[in-house]
Amino acid sequence: MNGEWQGTALVPACKKCPAQQQDKDIPKAEHGYDAPASIGIILIGWLYGEGDFGKSVCLAVNCGEDSDCTVGSLASLLGIIAGEKGIPEKWRKACSEQIVTWTLRTDDLLHVPKNITELCLRIVRQVPVVLQGGCSLTQDGSLCVEAAKEFFCRKGAFKAYLQEDIGDLLAGVGTTVRAHFRSLTVKVAFDEELASVTEGKEKRLLVTFSNRLFLPQYLTLRLCGFPAEWEIVGRTERCIGLEHWHGSSNERSLEQRFTPHALNKGKYEIVMEISCNGRGEKLYLPLTFLNGVCL
Repeated sequence: MNGEWQGTALVPACKKCPAQQQDKDIPKAEHGYDAPASIGIILIGWLYGEGDFGKSVCLAVNCGEDSDCTVGSLASLLGIIAGEKGIPEKWRKACSEQIVTWTLRTDDLLHVPKNITELCLRIVRQVPVVLQGGCSLTQDGSLCVEAAKEFFCRKGAFKAYLQEDIGDLLAGVGTTVRAHFRSLTVKVAFDEELASVTEGKEKRLLVTFSNRLFLPQYLTLRLCGFPAEWEIVGRTERCIGLEHWHGSSNERSLEQRFTPHALNKGKYEIVMEISCNGRGEKLYLPLTFLNGVCL
C-alpha cells in the first residue's frame, strides 16, 4: 500500500472517495515531521474555521495530511467544547457510531472498540489512572476533574531525573547551553551579554548539574584552556556534590565569575571537563566566547 489509501472491505474506494496514488513530486520526509505538522494543521482549521464546524474540518482535511491526526483531532475538540448539539445535523447524519479500521491488526490481541460509545467509555475509565490526584470520585460515583492553573506545566508531574520541565526549557532559550550525558545534565546560563566578553568587564556563568542516577555523585569541574591573562574568582577547578533523585532535589548550581584581560583574539574557547569519583569517564562541554558584540 505504501501509505496510500486503497479502500477497505467496509469502505471500498469509489468515485467520491477514490484510491490514492503516490505523488512522486513530494520528497520523502524524515520520520517525526508529522507531529508538529499535525498540530499546525489543527490550529489552521480551528482558527480560520471561525467557529463553523464544517468549515473547520474541511480546511483541516484540505491541508492534505493524515486525517486521523488532524481533522479527527480537531473535530473531537470541537465536539468536546460544543457537545453533540453543537455539531450541525448534516454532519451528524453523515457519521455513524461504527469504528472502521484498516491499519490496526485486530488479530494481534488488539481489541478495537466496536463503536464510539464503547471507545468513550474506555477513555473515561482511564481518566483516574492518568490524572491521578487531578480528579476525585463524588458520592454518586461520577468523576470530578480538578484543573489547576499550572496544570499545563505542573511541577513534579514528570520524571525530573530523565527530563526537564518544559517551562524551564522555554525560559532558557537563547541564554542557556545544555548538554545531556548518560549520568547527568549540565546547563550553563550566560549573563545579559550572552557569549560576548569585554576587556576588564566581569563575566558571570551559572552552571547547574542535574543528577540522572539513583545514587549520589561527587563531581570535579575543571576549566580547560582558560587564558592565563584572565582573572577568575576562586579556582579553575571546583568540586560539587549531587544527591540522588529521591523526591526532593537532584540539582546543584555554582557561579563561575571571571574578568577577561589582554583580549587579542576574536574568539576564545574554554572546555568544561567534568569527572565523577568512582567513575572512569570524563565529560566535556565546550563554551565559546566572542570578543565584541554578540547578537
